[in-house]
Amino acid sequence: MTYKEHLIFIDVRRDAGDCFWLPLANVCWSEEGKKQVVSIKGRPQDRFVDAAGAGNSAFQIAREWVDNRLRNRPSVKNSVI
Repeated sequence: MTYKEHLIFIDVRRDAGDCFWLPLANVCWSEEGKKQVVSIKGRPQDRFVDAAGAGNSAFQIAREWVDNRLRNRPSVKNSVI
C-alpha cells in the first residue's frame, strides 16, 4: 500500500506460544535519492486472536510512524542556506 509517498508492507506472525497474532510492518521511501526502509513491530500488548486484526493494527501503526516522521523532519522551506 502507498501512504503519503511511503510504501507499507504488512506482515503478521504468531507469538512464541502460537496463541496470538502480532502486527509487523515495513515502511519504504526514497530520501535524497536513497532508498530507506524501517521495520516496525507492534507493542507487546498488541496481540490479536486473528491475523486480520493484527494486519489492520500493523497498517495503523505504520501510518502513525509515517505521520510522525513527516511532522518531525526539518522543513526545506524553513532551512537557512
